[in-house]
Amino acid sequence: MIKNCVLIILLFFAGSALAENVPLNLGFGPALNYIPKIISNDQFLHYSLKLDIYAVLDRDFIEKHKSKIPKKYRKFVESKDELRVSYIFIPESLFISPKYQNTGIYGINFRPLSLGLPIVKTDTFKNRLNMGINLTYLFIHSDKIFNEKGSMHFLRPALNLQFDNLLKISKKFLVSLGVDTYFFIPQKVEDKSNIFESGDINDSIWFIGQIYVLLNPRVMYKVKM
Repeated sequence: MIKNCVLIILLFFAGSALAENVPLNLGFGPALNYIPKIISNDQFLHYSLKLDIYAVLDRDFIEKHKSKIPKKYRKFVESKDELRVSYIFIPESLFISPKYQNTGIYGINFRPLSLGLPIVKTDTFKNRLNMGINLTYLFIHSDKIFNEKGSMHFLRPALNLQFDNLLKISKKFLVSLGVDTYFFIPQKVEDKSNIFESGDINDSIWFIGQIYVLLNPRVMYKVKM
């Protein structure tokens, strides 16, 4: 199914050299992150910038160009209100959390693969449950959680579960509210922690819980079809 979806999207952009205006969603907004045990004992929440950037192939666009799609895929496309096309190297979030007490965290998270299940869908409101595969890097420095002033590099793939609520204010502006959870192979919290070794769940980073608000302006972007 994933392979077929990718093929369908590519077919939209492989047809001709005509220029088309496509809505580009430029989602951004603040997020609060909870990392249990050692990190939260020093500072309960850390901060990040959430991003959601993708091209939107809406219902009008799909109807206009569906003749370019092979018949065996056309039914699948016609059942969708919109298709989203994103670039895997656009980050999903940036961790920017300077030392508020004793610990600072900086990093980046990518979500190269995500699948969604719609729950409620109206003309102005949608919510959905998403599941994805992520890759997260964090640089953590602290005056407290290590034996002395120290730092560590955290690098792990993650299984991601997200519950997202999307409110349509207008065709060109939407707002998202949601909860993200990330589950990692545990990596021990210690100075110069080895990214290739796993740790005990009680002294490791194995989970991040996140709440976020996203502002989603949509601007027109010209592409060749």
